[in-house]
Amino acid sequence: MPSPEARAKVGGKVKGGINGRKPHKPSISDLDVQALKSFYDTPSPTSPVDVGVQFTFDAFVERVRSLIADDKALVQRLVRVAQGNVSLKSNAERATKLAQDTTRALETYQKQVRTLEERNALLVARHTQMCVRYLCCNWCVH
Repeated sequence: MPSPEARAKVGGKVKGGINGRKPHKPSISDLDVQALKSFYDTPSPTSPVDVGVQFTFDAFVERVRSLIADDKALVQRLVRVAQGNVSLKSNAERATKLAQDTTRALETYQKQVRTLEERNALLVARHTQMCVRYLCCNWCVH
């Protein structure tokens, strides 16, 4: 894994500290994902350990801490993605149920409209018959 300094060169911007605290060292969560992907996809001519850099225990501890911070950020991101997926799934289920309810309501409405149209046609026919009878009867009487 590249050093925090190498990751910072790739990532560009570093976020400020949490709640106004001092800025923290760059971590994977701070970097642009595409830049990170290209950074890891390109083969490195050197080994992961910087050539010519003297090993110190403090540098090793700092590197382990940055790896732990990166792991924590990745786990938090995975948890957020998982929560987002659960939310999306529940929203999709609600949308499906709403669509099914709406379809049933539309079918019910269409049946009611058909019934009313049939009743209206029957009443118009009866009215016509009554008018014809009335006219005939009135015509014959006069």
